[in-house]
This record gives sequence, C-alpha cells and structure tokens, in this order.
Amino acid sequence: LYEIEKNIRICLKEKDRKIKPYRSKYSKWWLILPDYIDNAMEQEDRNTFLKEIKPKLKHTFNRIILLDPRGRRSSFEF
Repeated sequence: LYEIEKNIRICLKEKDRKIKPYRSKYSKWWLILPDYIDNAMEQEDRNTFLKEIKPKLKHTFNRIILLDPRGRRSSFEF
C-alpha cells in the first residue's frame, strides 16, 4: 500500500497543477488512474486504504478511481 499511496500523492499534485487553469470551467472533477502497482487491490487492502490512507490524502477532486489496467472492469473508488 505504501507504493500506491506514494504514487497517488505524486499524481494528485501533478494533476491538480495541470487542471488549475481550467478548474472553474466544470463543477466536478474526477481523476481516473490505471493501477499498475497492485492491478486490483484485495478487499482487505481496500479497507486499510480507506481507513488509514484516504483521510490523509489532500486533494480537490470529487472522485478518484483506480482501474485495473488488465481490462477486467475492476475499479476502486475513493
């Protein structure tokens, strides 16, 4: 989970910076990222992530979704 948290923090910072000039054009912003680190988190890891990591993530997105890049239609929204 450490690697996922670390990389999400990097992406949040970069994507927040990139959309800043366009922020006012839309009322909602979603960030959808392929999860190449874990592919699809196990339920136990998802629970740990939601409890321990999510509260520490500061961002301006309405939704963040991690997608399984293997095309299995698996996703994890937080």
